[in-house]
Amino acid sequence: MMKETLISKQLKDASKKSTRPLSARLFDVLDDVESAILSGVSHEDIVVILNGNDFNFTLESFRNTLKYVRKKKGKEALDKSKKQVIIPAVRQSAKPAKIITKKDTTEGAKISTNDIDFKALQKLGAQTKKDSK
Repeated sequence: MMKETLISKQLKDASKKSTRPLSARLFDVLDDVESAILSGVSHEDIVVILNGNDFNFTLESFRNTLKYVRKKKGKEALDKSKKQVIIPAVRQSAKPAKIITKKDTTEGAKISTNDIDFKALQKLGAQTKKDSK
């Protein structure tokens, strides 16, 4: 048990090292930074606090990096939401459309339009078009 705590502490310390890119390190504390901004802390004060903890920001580089990290975090959230898309079930009509195979056409079988349920195909097409929007 003691070894897991030591490993955990070492990993946390490694993530704080100044050898990592500023954007990666800012990403680690983004929730705290956003919370501070929402509560009215100025960007200048945040830069002072971050620089006191081994960051090396100017006000302009902080704002640019913050914009980049916000965009990156938003993209990750979007990617996660895409993985959780729920596809609605499509109701099937009572009479499914007839499938015409190459064999049907080569043997000279006559296929009438009565064999195809056009209303079911139209509904399916409308539903598919609606779902894709």
